[in-house]
Amino acid sequence: MSKKRLFSKPASSSSGTFDKQLKESSSILFLFSYRKALKKSFIVLTLLVFSCLLLDLIKPKMWIHLKDYTQERLQRLIAPALSVMRKAEHTFSFRLPIETQNDIKEHVNKIEALQSKIQQLEIDIEELNHLKGYQDNAALSKDAITAKIIGFPGQPFKQSILLDKGTEDNININDPLVYHGTVIGRIIKTSPHFSYGLLLSDPSSKLPIIMDESKQKGIASGMGNNRIKIRYIQSQDDLEPGMTLSTSGKGGVYPPRLNIGRIESIKPDYVIARLRINPRNILFISIVRTAEIHKRLFKDEDASST
Repeated sequence: MSKKRLFSKPASSSSGTFDKQLKESSSILFLFSYRKALKKSFIVLTLLVFSCLLLDLIKPKMWIHLKDYTQERLQRLIAPALSVMRKAEHTFSFRLPIETQNDIKEHVNKIEALQSKIQQLEIDIEELNHLKGYQDNAALSKDAITAKIIGFPGQPFKQSILLDKGTEDNININDPLVYHGTVIGRIIKTSPHFSYGLLLSDPSSKLPIIMDESKQKGIASGMGNNRIKIRYIQSQDDLEPGMTLSTSGKGGVYPPRLNIGRIESIKPDYVIARLRINPRNILFISIVRTAEIHKRLFKDEDASST
């Protein structure tokens, strides 16, 4: 037993020493191998540099060719990466600002379009308020329908307008067109949602008139250019430029006492008058339902006769 104990202790101490020596020897071997690798790398690098210098001294053109070839190969290797980088730079540095500018321009255009619509609506509302103010104080307001002028077609008549109201809105042929108490024409053609109006300035338009100051009567026909010609006047002695004209109510188309215009000049056989309203300067008009007016007029006449 004593021999085993004596033998075991030195064995354990010798194994620890052996491990320590093994570690130290492995470290020395690693350092030695690393040193040898460094020496080899240094030798290879030195030889490479020396070869390049020697090549430059012996054959400089070959060295230049080799240098150019190396640069070309490097550029070919690097070119794809540079291309990707440039595309990325273009995408993130230029494309996004352009898209942002396009978005801004699109929004600005939308805002300008909305502002234009708002301005047009304000004009329409102002016109409607003027027209409503007249209708609220006029005797024929309950017989009037407001319509918007949407065009001047010119066919089949030269002086005509297109309106956005038709038979679905109880519009009938010969209904007068009125603006602020001034007559400008009458309905000549209807459809369910649209109608054509013949202006007083059209040569085919005829209406009986009365001179407000002299009470002279005559028949007016259109001359174009927002003017009318008045014939069949009994006497021109008491007529003067500037006198006002109104509808006489005769003929059953236009209600009486609606303004028409003023005398502009007096000729030997006729009188030229300028119409008060130019339809091209307005947006809305009133279409007066003649049938309702006739009913009321006949009712008033029957009441007065009794």
